[in-house]
Amino acid sequence: MGKKHIKKCIKENHGLVAIIDNKVNAFLIWDQLWNKIHLQDIHVEKRYQRKMIGKRLLEKMIKIGKKEGLKGIISDCDIKNKVSILFHIKNKFKKCGYIKKNWDNEDSFVFSRKI
Repeated sequence: MGKKHIKKCIKENHGLVAIIDNKVNAFLIWDQLWNKIHLQDIHVEKRYQRKMIGKRLLEKMIKIGKKEGLKGIISDCDIKNKVSILFHIKNKFKKCGYIKKNWDNEDSFVFSRKI
């Protein structure tokens, strides 16, 4: 994902950040794809992982998506990214697809869930 696309998501208010001690320690960005949210990136600094920060960002994004009339979320992650896979499963996503050589020439799982 390039800088231009990230700027577009921010301009369209499709980005959230978590600020702790006056520093951005987590962020989430998304875009709309048909009647769904396309969760494009979520990152929580390692020392803040497993503290529900990512879950709270996801819940806020869902609240915004519902207000916009969106019906679900789609997302993908590298098949080797065990932290991301567990995050998706713990947050009611279901594995629904597989992409060969997606990002950085790596294979990805595709996840979806209703909101």
